[in-house]
Amino acid sequence: MPALAEVGPISEVAGISHRWENGHWHITINENDSLGRRRFSLGHEFKHVLDYSIYRVAYSQLGFGNENIRHKQIERICDHFAASFLMPRSAVKRAWGNGIQDVDALAGLFATSLTAMRIRLDYLGLSNKPKRPIGDYFKRMETETGSTFDFDFDLGLDAVAA
Repeated sequence: MPALAEVGPISEVAGISHRWENGHWHITINENDSLGRRRFSLGHEFKHVLDYSIYRVAYSQLGFGNENIRHKQIERICDHFAASFLMPRSAVKRAWGNGIQDVDALAGLFATSLTAMRIRLDYLGLSNKPKRPIGDYFKRMETETGSTFDFDFDLGLDAVAA
C-alpha cells in the first residue's frame, strides 16, 4: 500500500485521500491549516487508506440504509482513530494525572489543535473535572478495611493497595 502524503493547496476541506490507478495512495493536507490540524487530518485520512480494502464489509451496517448518515459515521470513526493515534488515552491520562490539566499545555504537549484536545478530554471524561493541586495526587487514605492507598491519580483506575 504505497502512499504519498503532502501539504498542498486545497480548499474547503482539511484533507483528502484518493487511490491512483496504479494502486498507490495520495493524501493531500490543507496547507492553510495549523500544524496540529494538519497532523489530525493526516491521521484521519490514513484511517481511510487503512480501511479501504475492508470498507464494504466493515462499514456495511452503518447508516441504516441512509448514505448521508453512513458517510457521517465513517467520518466520525476516522476522527476517533486520529484522536486515539495522536492523543492516546493512557498518555493523556498520565499527563493529566501529573498535573498538566490546561488545554493549551496539553495541546502543545501532543502537538494537536486546541479543538482536538478539548474533544479528546471530553471523550475521556476529563474536561469537567476540577483542577487539583499537585499535592493531592499522592495522598494516603485509610479505607473501611484499614488498608491504605498510596496513590490517587483520579485516572479512572482502581487505586493500588499498599
